[in-house]
Amino acid sequence: MKLHKTYDLPCGPESFWTLYWSDAIREHLASLGGTETCMSDETQDGVRVTVTRVTSTVPLPKAVVRVTGTSDLRYERTLRYDEARQHLTWHVRSAVVPDKVKAEGEMSVETRGSGCRLTIEGVIAVNIPFIGRGIEKAVVQEIVAGYDNLVEIMGQQLGQT
Repeated sequence: MKLHKTYDLPCGPESFWTLYWSDAIREHLASLGGTETCMSDETQDGVRVTVTRVTSTVPLPKAVVRVTGTSDLRYERTLRYDEARQHLTWHVRSAVVPDKVKAEGEMSVETRGSGCRLTIEGVIAVNIPFIGRGIEKAVVQEIVAGYDNLVEIMGQQLGQT
């Protein structure tokens, strides 16, 4: 299932990325539920690579629990941010049935008028008979809700400055 979403924000790309990586944004997003543990955060050849282990508090549907044997969503997220290109790629590796789940994409920010446009694109594929498509839809909804929260929080932060 493909993911595509755009947002217009009242700031330039540089301000967007500064705010995106800020502690204030990280703390607020963490307060929305689940736990995140940063495994590594380093720069390699001008690209910031951040690996985070995430456990979501969003309950999984009963059918998924039966197939996977777990009631919580756990995954490892790798972000690769190229500052020169104002571009971030993301890859999610499921802790449960990783060989059956593909979740990856990119996030870019470009100047648009007096602000910027954030574009998120990705592919979510779950290869589990009968329930895979339903899981894909739920994951896409969860990702979009996460970006909706991010943009809302950023808007609040930008309004305070």
